Amino acid sequence: MSVQKICVEKNYPELHKNPSEKEKDFAAFLRSRVWPLGTSQNVAFMNTPEEGGVILVPAPANARKSPLQIKYEGLQREGKLDIKKAIQEIVETEYNPILDRFKFVFVDDVNKANIRIKFDKAQGSYSVIGREAAKVPKNQPTMNFAWFDVGTVLHEFGHALGLIHEHQNPKGNDIKWNVSALNSYMKTTQGWDSQQVNDQVIQKYKRNQINGSNFDPDSIMLYFYPADLTENNVGTTQNRVLSETDKKTIADAYSADSTVDTGSFRVSWIKEHLVLLITSTILAVILVTIAWMKAKSAS
Repeated sequence: MSVQKICVEKNYPELHKNPSEKEKDFAAFLRSRVWPLGTSQNVAFMNTPEEGGVILVPAPANARKSPLQIKYEGLQREGKLDIKKAIQEIVETEYNPILDRFKFVFVDDVNKANIRIKFDKAQGSYSVIGREAAKVPKNQPTMNFAWFDVGTVLHEFGHALGLIHEHQNPKGNDIKWNVSALNSYMKTTQGWDSQQVNDQVIQKYKRNQINGSNFDPDSIMLYFYPADLTENNVGTTQNRVLSETDKKTIADAYSADSTVDTGSFRVSWIKEHLVLLITSTILAVILVTIAWMKAKSAS
């Protein structure tokens, strides 16, 4: 039986050497990392799945599969699957329609993208959380796929929107972890040490830090954990499609009526583009003036 692989929530230490409580602002959504409303973010690929050794992982026979997963497994059998096109289709079919004031836009030029996807089976699947991607150096990926399936794409782009792992949501969830068993399981299946397990699985966040729904057992952001990893023999399920709560939470966060605070990023974004506009205007005036002076002298 194959063992599921689990993604990590990627944070760059150089960006958070001394993280404050605000920077650890976790929730269904990280309030401080939701993208500003009324914007779009370009997405580009840094290499090919073939270069990274990434292939489609079929869903278990008894799993709830999305129509797209069924489609891609069929294309894989026929030797016609294009994973890059599939990722774009998943995002444009599942996420963009529910995002009122934000969109993912796929582009060819990686230098024009804040969300940069790499394929590398040796690095695990991960994504930077939300708008932290804008701070990552342009020569580095903000998302990696070590394997491909629809559920993983939905999960990683959930992170890219600002969502975090559902088992770390403190609202209405109290998983009774058997820490010793959990550490052993994660070391065997994921190669994680106890600190990684604590950071990525056990640690939860304060209720006053979060913005989102109560714990959702059907969320795409929740992974499967066997019952024997808990003290009360109650595990979690792995979900491969967006739940209705996922859709509502995402739609609410990126709607015109959203109460998520994106002000600080919006201010910096406006300042950055205002400087660019002013610089371009000054340059245009200089060029027009030079042209006018040349024309005048010639006459």
